[in-house]
Amino acid sequence: MFEKIVGNESVKHFLQKRISSGTLSHALLFSGPKGVGKSLFAREVACHLLQTSQERLHSHPDFHLLLPEGKSGLHSIEAMRELIDLVHKAPFAGVARVFLVEEIERMLPTSANALLKTLEEPTASTYFIFLSARPKDLLPTIVSRLTEVYFSSEGVVTNIGFGEPLEKFLFPILTKELSWAESAVRIKEMEEAIEKEEPPKKGELIEQIFSVISMWARDKVASEYGAPLLLPEIHGTKGKPHFFQEIEKRIKEAKEAYQRNIRLSTCLEHVLS
Repeated sequence: MFEKIVGNESVKHFLQKRISSGTLSHALLFSGPKGVGKSLFAREVACHLLQTSQERLHSHPDFHLLLPEGKSGLHSIEAMRELIDLVHKAPFAGVARVFLVEEIERMLPTSANALLKTLEEPTASTYFIFLSARPKDLLPTIVSRLTEVYFSSEGVVTNIGFGEPLEKFLFPILTKELSWAESAVRIKEMEEAIEKEEPPKKGELIEQIFSVISMWARDKVASEYGAPLLLPEIHGTKGKPHFFQEIEKRIKEAKEAYQRNIRLSTCLEHVLS
């Protein structure tokens, strides 16, 4: 497991040991900064539990991915109720059922309370993997029922494993090597390259793009104060704290727009304009 993921070796060792010994927690919290590989690790664990491949994971009947919804960007109580109903049903394939919940800190208190009893009484074949970059925002009652696995930001560039669409198209845009007109062309070329990929790879690349932009914005602020950089080769000029906050706001808006079938190039132009 994890052969294609570089970095966070202590996490690999911990998860491999728990999986091989049959002692993996049924409720995991993968915490750590954005872009450190939490989602990649979560999907690898899910593939092992469901005995399937990355290519087939998202179409597997026992894999359930929950993302924040709508304009509010929150996990709705309706989504939590649907999850709870599924928990008490037998897996379709008879092996296990895995729920991957991203940005769990965006869960409404009512949603968290609805989930609480389910976490207290997990079924033997059900696994939860929660992802969060802000675990301090979670209800203590939820955290107390989870096994937290922390992901370090060290080696974040390697963890992500940048592909050609990012190195060829995105990096020159972020380093301001191009005019805005040239950047707009590169964004459309990047979109065309990503659209040729299969759905799992396509989704992974899009998530990487937003993660890199977020880290780039964070580095611009970090460099203002002499803090360590995540992407030292592309951080560019310094920036004030409000710059990172604005980029994060735009990324959130862009993700919501993309989920509404707005073109990726349009979403990225909104973030980077």
